[in-house]
Amino acid sequence: MKVSFAQLEEGRVKTGPLASGEGERKGVFVMTHTDGRVIHLLCDVGTTTQWEHVIIAAVQKTEEGQIVQAELDINTISFIKRLFWDDEETVMVILDDRCPSFDTHQPVHLLKSKRQTYLLPNPALFTPQAEPENVIAMPTPEPPAPEVESEPQS
Repeated sequence: MKVSFAQLEEGRVKTGPLASGEGERKGVFVMTHTDGRVIHLLCDVGTTTQWEHVIIAAVQKTEEGQIVQAELDINTISFIKRLFWDDEETVMVILDDRCPSFDTHQPVHLLKSKRQTYLLPNPALFTPQAEPENVIAMPTPEPPAPEVESEPQS
């Protein structure tokens, strides 16, 4: 994990129960995305556990002025990963097993063990390639035909 969070200091929460002091390697940070989403970051570099941990959550205002959870896209998650870790550091995204599918409107947890390194798959698995010959392409289903109203019988 990076030694300094200088890029985040302006958004550090310095009052209240989640407050932390300038330069501390843990805390809550708030930043505004260029699209207006407000990104909340809760960070602990392993002061109490053997894990470096960043929780990312985003909120936005609806047209009615209501604050709701906002979507976290992969570009935003990657940008935030690079705020805390160097490019060559591998960080895991852990999904809660109680959640049946990945919901991008829920907070995302980035974790890195302070004790172990990770065995990574071949990078070729992550690069787009032509479809292998043994993969069967599934046909696109036809949309259902519109229902025709029948005329009442006399």
